[in-house]
Amino acid sequence: MKAPCKHGIIGALHGYKHCDTCKAEQEAQIQLAKKKEAEDAARKQAEKERAYKEWVAKIRLPEYLTKMHPEEFEHLVCGLFNKMGFAVEHTQYTGDGGIDGYLRKNGDLSILQCKRVKGSVGEPILRDLFGTMHATGAKEGVVVTTGRVSQQARQWAVNKPIRIIELDELVSHIRTHYKEDEVVPDQFTPEYKKNAICPKCGSKLKIVNWKGKRFVGCSAYPSCRYTTALRENKYYEA
Repeated sequence: MKAPCKHGIIGALHGYKHCDTCKAEQEAQIQLAKKKEAEDAARKQAEKERAYKEWVAKIRLPEYLTKMHPEEFEHLVCGLFNKMGFAVEHTQYTGDGGIDGYLRKNGDLSILQCKRVKGSVGEPILRDLFGTMHATGAKEGVVVTTGRVSQQARQWAVNKPIRIIELDELVSHIRTHYKEDEVVPDQFTPEYKKNAICPKCGSKLKIVNWKGKRFVGCSAYPSCRYTTALRENKYYEA
């Protein structure tokens, strides 16, 4: 004889549909699992929206751009040109031959080079870019930098198809194309960080242990007292 379920219905232990109560409990478990799944999805979406809003607010600040990781800077600039109507092919971070991205628009190819620096970009950088343009058949070269292109380099680039975008112009483009209230793009991943950076002063964030609590604080403390909760899947300085 088949064993009964906990409600005393014979055979229901091997087939819950034989017992109306077992069936109701099973259905309740299914609905509970679906509710939890929906709540988890909503929580992740809310976190993604919060992270994107925070990121957009930071990239609109010049002091953040000058301190962000060079690889993240490349991703930002490539994303910006995509928003500006270019088809963008972002090259690998290392071993890229001095090419950070291929930009295509209206059948024309441009070569992108990103320089997240605090100082100046000199003539040798533009000369190398110009040579790469000829080697690839590009119509234009684009240099995007958080620093300044030296006067000597600018003079050398006169009458050459090289576009120079320095920090002030870069910030203007970002503020035009990255709206603080825009919909979060599907490809946005809030976990992408080489280093987490303080949204107030641009210094690196680090994990703080204080009175048995762990949270994230600014490495510039006490001049900057920014703190936030410690979140998974993010890299902070030890």
